[in-house]
Amino acid sequence: MTDANGHSPSIKYKNRQQHPLRLCSLALATSLIFGCSQTPHKPLSTPTPEPTESAVQQSDLHEQPDEDHYRPFEKSTLFDLLSAEMAAKNSRPDITLGHYLKQAHYTKDPAVVARAMRIARYMKAHQATLDAARLWLSIEPDSEEALQAATIELIRIGRFEEAMEHIDTLLSQSATINFDFLVNGSRSLTEARRQEVLNHLVDLLKKYPNHPQLWFTRALLEEQSGDTEAALKNIDHTIFIKKDYLSAIIFKSKLLISLNKEQEALQLLEEALDDFPDSKRMRVIYARTLIEQDQLKEAQKQFEVLVNDHPEDNDLLLSLALIAWENGLDDQATTYLETLIAKGENADEAHTYLGQMATKRKEPALAIQHYRQVSKGSMFSNAQIQIARIQANTGELDAAVSTLQNARAQDPHHAIELFVTQSDIISNAGQHQQAYELLSSALSKHPNQKNLLYSRAMVAEKLGRIDQLEEDLRAIINTNPNSALALNALGYTLADKTDRLDEAHSLIQRAIALEPNDPAIIDSLGWLYFKKHNYKMALHYLQKAYDLFQDPEIASHLGEAYWASGKQEKALQIWRAALERTPENKIITQTMQRLGATEQ
Repeated sequence: MTDANGHSPSIKYKNRQQHPLRLCSLALATSLIFGCSQTPHKPLSTPTPEPTESAVQQSDLHEQPDEDHYRPFEKSTLFDLLSAEMAAKNSRPDITLGHYLKQAHYTKDPAVVARAMRIARYMKAHQATLDAARLWLSIEPDSEEALQAATIELIRIGRFEEAMEHIDTLLSQSATINFDFLVNGSRSLTEARRQEVLNHLVDLLKKYPNHPQLWFTRALLEEQSGDTEAALKNIDHTIFIKKDYLSAIIFKSKLLISLNKEQEALQLLEEALDDFPDSKRMRVIYARTLIEQDQLKEAQKQFEVLVNDHPEDNDLLLSLALIAWENGLDDQATTYLETLIAKGENADEAHTYLGQMATKRKEPALAIQHYRQVSKGSMFSNAQIQIARIQANTGELDAAVSTLQNARAQDPHHAIELFVTQSDIISNAGQHQQAYELLSSALSKHPNQKNLLYSRAMVAEKLGRIDQLEEDLRAIINTNPNSALALNALGYTLADKTDRLDEAHSLIQRAIALEPNDPAIIDSLGWLYFKKHNYKMALHYLQKAYDLFQDPEIASHLGEAYWASGKQEKALQIWRAALERTPENKIITQTMQRLGATEQ
């Protein structure tokens, strides 16, 4: 157990009824029972551009008191604390917390109180955390850890003035404060409450005008409020005060990008890298920003420097492999990935990407060879799905089904995804009834599972069972009224297959309100207007959808709308261009045949 300064104090109890056992006995007993080691708390750090509240580690639940110091203590206290530690060992932190809170208030010992507070934080027991923090402060008013914990909880419940008083105390102690809690606590506030926090922060800045963390936090909160210009102004002042504040420099680059000043952002990061050439973090941020701006060759150079400077960092090597692949340097990418495999690091990722590369080169056997070497970790099911798709594409349908069945047996946690993939594969092979039965069987084991319901609805449509499609999609909508996917699918089907156009219109409008820029939903709305013979509105929405996503089905709809409007040449141009991109697609050719459209 550690105190607020990172030391390891003993648990000190007030002298009441003395007991011959001493605290060293408690320490020894708990050490023998649990074998837990002490883990000193890290000092508070400076905030990052995307702060996250410091988590209380699992080890906090099992820390042990210092064996070298002891005081007499009561038998009831010994019993409670031993019970608490046994409960912690048995994964019952609630019981542990109860005992520690009781003894914290009874003994008012700083170490016991500190442990109670840390356990409460671990459990996210907010009121208990605040209670313990306040008790700690009543004993040790200058405890940095207690001040920060109390501030976090006060911010959470909107007690800003009291929270700012604690921050003032920390600043007066010249403490290095992690303001992550202030930024995170403000994310869920209304704009009015966030402005309250900002106003308190401005008051603190009048008292501590040269405190860079305060200026940085102000800029972060202003960015949360959407005032990017003010945030940029204040982050500039932060950097003026502390020129080597890398987090502030990185945050400024993100602000510049949000203002469409990408070149300024890159120049800022490049200059910072010149000033801090050994900063791994700065070079990684610069490289990732280059990737975001599609400057892949320059990004690759930065990753090459990083890998050269940090050969032990396998994640950097993996990133270098992927960017080399993006740059069309397959041989280099392969070498990097094979190096990872030889090192026994990131092997699942490496085999997965090597499998994707082989698939792209149309080498199915090699792709399967790599996918089969992906272990039973998080990437296993995805690898089995890729194997099954390759087998199905090469005409080995039975092998594909067998692959997915075996994968479900080995990885039941991903059974839903594997069922859906199997149904897609056999439905695409024309076995719609078998796919329907498979999904129905899966739903009997996983009732009301939305992915299975949606997949069965799509297969039901192919079987002409619009009633089943509607039943399944409405089941999804009933449990998730904001499912734009289900709303759109039902609305489009009703528009395309029935005369219930008003009902379809209502469903599609609900979907488009949720996802206004989704080309599939915009296409549905355009097709609905086509069905209503409102060709002007149909062309407006279908052209918009096609501009967003040149999908064959959207091209088919747009061409048909032009054809019905008497603009046959325009329709043929759209269909011709779509067929050049996807010559084997049957949607457009079937539409042309149905309409009797021929090249003119």
